[in-house]
Amino acid sequence: MKAPFYDWRTWRRVLLKAVLCLLICDALFIVLRPLDRLMPLSLFGSLLPYRTRIAIPERDVTGQLVPLETLLNAHIISRPKAANEYRVIILGDSGINGWGNRDSETINAYLEAAGKTLGGKTIRAYNLAALGPSVSRDLVIADAALAYQPDLIVWFVTLQSFHDATPDRLLEFNQPRLTRLTQQFKLNDVNARTYGHYEAVWWQRSILMQRTTLYRWLSFQAYSLRQGQFLGIYPLAQTDPIPASPVIAIDDPAYTPMPNAAWAALTALPQLTHSPILIVNEPIMIVKGSPANYNEFNGREIYDLYRSTFNRTCTDQRLWCMDLWDLLPMSEYTDSPLHRTAQGNAAIATRVMNEIGGVLDK
Repeated sequence: MKAPFYDWRTWRRVLLKAVLCLLICDALFIVLRPLDRLMPLSLFGSLLPYRTRIAIPERDVTGQLVPLETLLNAHIISRPKAANEYRVIILGDSGINGWGNRDSETINAYLEAAGKTLGGKTIRAYNLAALGPSVSRDLVIADAALAYQPDLIVWFVTLQSFHDATPDRLLEFNQPRLTRLTQQFKLNDVNARTYGHYEAVWWQRSILMQRTTLYRWLSFQAYSLRQGQFLGIYPLAQTDPIPASPVIAIDDPAYTPMPNAAWAALTALPQLTHSPILIVNEPIMIVKGSPANYNEFNGREIYDLYRSTFNRTCTDQRLWCMDLWDLLPMSEYTDSPLHRTAQGNAAIATRVMNEIGGVLDK
């Protein structure tokens, strides 16, 4: 039996036609930009309920590292804004996200449960806190969330939020947005230096260059079909000793000089929106008896420097801030000096709600 093609000229014609078809398809892919329409779509809100957190608190978040357009359109914030809704977005780290807490035990849930109104509208709070602290990452999330018309932004920060040594992984998949913000505000922190120089040239939109983005989108759809693997939380042993020497030393180059380049995010966000922004220094666990550390994360000397820098920056830049660093007793922390019990989250929400009402409800 003879093969259907038996000379090299025939094989050459087949190969050339295949290459030509591929080039045509890639050209159409570049011109039509189908990923721009595909990225916002997800199974959440159609086949599955919307997500209540922008990130499910798991140790392995690889399946959730996608463009913010995808994450936000899978989030409950993407539902149409009601006429009587006062929309509040919450930014911050894993403790604010609610690591170890049920959806009904997060700070945003307690803010809603208070049943308060502002300007005759009912407060609805949306959990856009991510996992791990990073103010520049929060700035990018807030920039994307502005499309959903927030009336108020509550932004929780802590010392580790201004870490300027390791880039946030989520920003690798949101480089165009970070690049725009980097250019607009001359950002120069580790995230801007690493991911803030995206070149929007035509060949970046080819199938070859977009294959990772497409793979991430498909992985997120597969991720959405399973339940989040919430981890068990074990209370900190209150009698366990903490290191005798500072955990984060006063001259740590990841934080000093203070303010470092990461602090620029605090003054950038108010320039993006007319909505009020409340910046909250979140509570940390305070262990008594250690002359060097407040807890296993925070050395006393550098944390005190951070607090003085935070309060001075708020005053100098006329930012709306509140400092809750010592609000909670040790008993309200779980497996981390920044992860709190349901009761701890409720106490934070009460103080924040009182501050919001005192300033805006006049």
